[in-house]
Amino acid sequence: MNKKIDFSFIYFLVICLLTLVVVSESLVIVNLFPGKTGQPTTTTGQGTGQITGQSMALMSIVWDKQPNKVKIVFDSPKVAISGADAILTFDPKLVKIGKITPNADLFNQIFANRTQEASGKIKLTAYLPKKPLIGQQTLATFNFELITKKAAVLGLEFTAPGQSADSNLVSWESQQDILSRVVPLKVEP
Repeated sequence: MNKKIDFSFIYFLVICLLTLVVVSESLVIVNLFPGKTGQPTTTTGQGTGQITGQSMALMSIVWDKQPNKVKIVFDSPKVAISGADAILTFDPKLVKIGKITPNADLFNQIFANRTQEASGKIKLTAYLPKKPLIGQQTLATFNFELITKKAAVLGLEFTAPGQSADSNLVSWESQQDILSRVVPLKVEP
């Protein structure tokens, strides 16, 4: 019995396998080197400790023209924002957070999650903006009350650019976190 091996089918399978390997390796390389997609670079300035790059997006807590009323503001001067998370931090022994008013003029979906308020965290999440957001915008305003006669800090949880578990600003173009720094507010009695 003489069996003939069909090398054309084996050749076809080898070519398909090699093509699959080349395509998958190309996808890995593209993810390693994304190019100019609006993502921030994380080069440290000369001795300043500040992050420089394409985006100097920041989030801060500032006074809202009234005593005991502040707002969470974000500023992205060059990159449009499509979503935001602001994790407000405070010492619940020193500060009581009152009514939070999300800015519904910016986003179709925006809400405050107060389930961790007893431990000093409130998370605001906003997505589906009504338009691409560039420049300084107010995410929300809120009232607070100092419980004691001690100074307190109203902060924003932030560990590093690109981390999704902390406060962040999402680029409209790349859908990546571009927040580079946060600015807390010290309140005194």
